[in-house]
Amino acid sequence: MESSGASSAAKLEANLEALDKAVIRASEDSGSTILVLPFGGRVIGAFAPGEGDNFLWTNPALNEVASGRALLDSGIWANSGGERTWLAPEKDFFYPDFPDFRDYFQPRGFDPGNYSARREGSKVILENRVILHSFRLGEDLELMMTKILEPLPLMDRLERLASGIEGTSYRASLELELRSGPSETPVGLWSLLQLPPSGTMLTATTKPAKIVRYFGGFGEGEFEIGESLFRWHMRSGYDRKLGLVAADVTGRLGYAYELSGRACLIVRDIEVDPRATYLDAPYGGSEGPACAVQYCSIDNERLGSFRELEYHSSAIGGKTGLVRIRSDSVVTCFRGSREGIGKLENSLFGLSLNR
Repeated sequence: MESSGASSAAKLEANLEALDKAVIRASEDSGSTILVLPFGGRVIGAFAPGEGDNFLWTNPALNEVASGRALLDSGIWANSGGERTWLAPEKDFFYPDFPDFRDYFQPRGFDPGNYSARREGSKVILENRVILHSFRLGEDLELMMTKILEPLPLMDRLERLASGIEGTSYRASLELELRSGPSETPVGLWSLLQLPPSGTMLTATTKPAKIVRYFGGFGEGEFEIGESLFRWHMRSGYDRKLGLVAADVTGRLGYAYELSGRACLIVRDIEVDPRATYLDAPYGGSEGPACAVQYCSIDNERLGSFRELEYHSSAIGGKTGLVRIRSDSVVTCFRGSREGIGKLENSLFGLSLNR
């Protein structure tokens, strides 16, 4: 099934090539496609067969070559969108004047980094070696970041296509290795899906989830907390973020939204270990435990308007005794009628949104 945005993948691909940031196109037999951008080590696009609209958010500056060039030449951190990777805890690596939290600077050696790229069959493998400085403890860490990205056949594809649902799926395997030997500084992987605004975050939970607030205010009626499902109806207007601890989540995360008149559902299945060491706790005036899952709503003039579905891996370094971690997840994107997607939500999360 092809939507009016059928040329969006080709246009994005052409614009990035014109900006000297060529993508790698990886497809599976049905035609499901991901676009991998070595600049920043990202999945910049995910497309159903026939392509249609991108399921992921990309920076609007990339819609035209001239505005894309202006973004890349601006000297600011160039957030192109899509799926990106970060490192925890931020207070170690992103605040050069620690413990002063006023100046925030993204380490460019990690993002955009200097990723090498190669293919192995249907897989795209990205590697980036980086030396980061812990401003909290004053030590350098040499890290190797590896991403293995592979398009997958859509689960129950024929049945869902027959009911008017289309989509795409891919596996993301992330590896982080400490190359510089034992360190005092622990470090953890952090993966973020950037998605279009005005949707609802979904989390399958083991019990009524306790919200950990990182920053920003939250309005009445935004949250629904059930025995096995947490929902955040993400209103627009300002930046805010919350998290959920590992013990409260099963490992199935989702985001439901509408785009071009059609309902969409993004599902990410992750690994969660309540015994693991998670690192990213609220800081700079906020308090709370480190979380395995985080959701962020961004609405500002500099970065744009998008939502982030985030998850963390356990840590390496520090007192963990580990020098290497691998984290596997599967992202599945669906699009169809509101009724069809509602039935799918009910199947995957146990309760329809009824929106």
